[in-house]
Amino acid sequence: MAAASAAVNQALQAAVQPAVTAGQLPIVLAGSCDAAIGVIAGLDPGHCGVVWVDAHGDFNTPQSSASGFFPGMSLAVVTGHCRQQLWASPGGRPPVPEELVVLAGVRSLSPGAEAGRPGRR
Repeated sequence: MAAASAAVNQALQAAVQPAVTAGQLPIVLAGSCDAAIGVIAGLDPGHCGVVWVDAHGDFNTPQSSASGFFPGMSLAVVTGHCRQQLWASPGGRPPVPEELVVLAGVRSLSPGAEAGRPGRR
């Protein structure tokens, strides 16, 4: 799944970045949380925080995930906690610092290793 996600995210980053550079507001509709990797990679790192509106934190890593569900790792990828090569592939920008991440609408954080991540202070 990570290889397919990398290809999609490279295309998303390539579409988002020029729009941002031109002063436009890109709007992306996607069916999976891992699309956020390419969208965020296309934003200006100096002016980017993340408001993660989701029922789940998506902050699992390969080590903490009970199921290995890749989209459940999306926010962990964006913040540099796992799959650094995947994050580097669409644009090579630095990870988003955790202090610039807010979780909204979360009803479930699992496994327990997620409890100390962004928005849970």
